[in-house]
Amino acid sequence: MAAEILSAKRLRELVHYDPDTGIFTWLARPKNSFSGPRSAAMWHTRYCGKRAGSLNKTLGYETIRLFGCTQLSHRMAWLYMTHEMPKNEVDHINGERADNRFCNLRDVSPQINKQNIRTAPRKREKLPLGVYRVTRDNLKKSFTASLSFNGRHIFLGYFLTEEEAHFAYVEAKRKWHAGCTI
Repeated sequence: MAAEILSAKRLRELVHYDPDTGIFTWLARPKNSFSGPRSAAMWHTRYCGKRAGSLNKTLGYETIRLFGCTQLSHRMAWLYMTHEMPKNEVDHINGERADNRFCNLRDVSPQINKQNIRTAPRKREKLPLGVYRVTRDNLKKSFTASLSFNGRHIFLGYFLTEEEAHFAYVEAKRKWHAGCTI
């Protein structure tokens, strides 16, 4: 697999990473990586100095194609800056999947990464994160808030407005979720 053979040294030979913008650009290829003089000239004219990678619109992540494999740009940024592959998942602190500035990246466990969610799933009704509509007719309060922590469901209460329920959710999230950046 390309990620296993890719080292920080080899990555730095192929691309330049700007930690302030999170953008990769192609570097001039080493002479020994060409199959002939014509292919070298074509590659340099077409790619050298231009932005490397593209946005995967389905996932929302920037990707770069290296050694025939598509790599996630945020993982390559981590490798480029720290000289080692991330031990866990690379989390985007601000929740923007395409924002690969190094100050926005952190190596965290999958559990912490899942705690950094900022928006409700698209399938749900357009309610704030952590807020649910009550469907029982006998209740005057029509919204609830809840979150999960260590596999446990924590019910936060019933609320008159979705704003009150969301406020309770955010307060609880800050208390219970170490990965919360809201």
